[in-house]
Amino acid sequence: MRKIVIYDYSPVAKELMLRLGSEFGETVLVARNDMGYKLAAMEGFHPILMDLSNDENLLKIGVGTSVSDFFCVSDDDDINLFVTLSVRAISSETNILARASDADSKKKLMLAGANETIDFNEIGANRVFHLLRRPTALGFLDSILYRDDNELQTHGIIISEIKVAAGSASDKKTLFELDVKNRYNLIVLGVLDNQISRRFVFNVNSFNHMIDAGDVLVVIGKDDEIERFRSECI
Repeated sequence: MRKIVIYDYSPVAKELMLRLGSEFGETVLVARNDMGYKLAAMEGFHPILMDLSNDENLLKIGVGTSVSDFFCVSDDDDINLFVTLSVRAISSETNILARASDADSKKKLMLAGANETIDFNEIGANRVFHLLRRPTALGFLDSILYRDDNELQTHGIIISEIKVAAGSASDKKTLFELDVKNRYNLIVLGVLDNQISRRFVFNVNSFNHMIDAGDVLVVIGKDDEIERFRSECI
């Protein structure tokens, strides 16, 4: 069973907690100071108050043993960098996702050992681009960020998971070869890779990622298009 640690309470940490729930395994929210701890508790979560810049505390929380994924999403770049370095020094296997405020931070975090980074400036630039090109998709993304269920229904767009069966038309294909965007008007958010420790691979510059039987594709789009694509995966 996967154990996910989300470190330092922030708007990103809150959204991750709301989205992950218990579906992916055990999720542990860790606040680094009293203010974050009290805010998280006030908003209905059950955080642990612990400074994870300390290696002893990282070991106590399970890094190197039970923790499969570590999401370092502090609003402070220096904290994200230091903790990413510390987690990677303890464990070469832990999947690390870290928040970056700019391209320079993103580069440092990747060098420090992060598997994935979230660059909010980059997301902002992409948002402007999609506003011009795909306003419906943008509305959907906004509905995810602000949890507007009525907006989701208005756009008629859903998130779905599709498991790839052995010998199906999608088995042993790359994301590029599947060309889901153009063939089905769907967006692939990522792949839960069955062969890489059940690690979630975000669909960012991952077009050459090979899809294998047992992998789970997470897609967004219209229900009828999702079902049409699902028939290619079973």
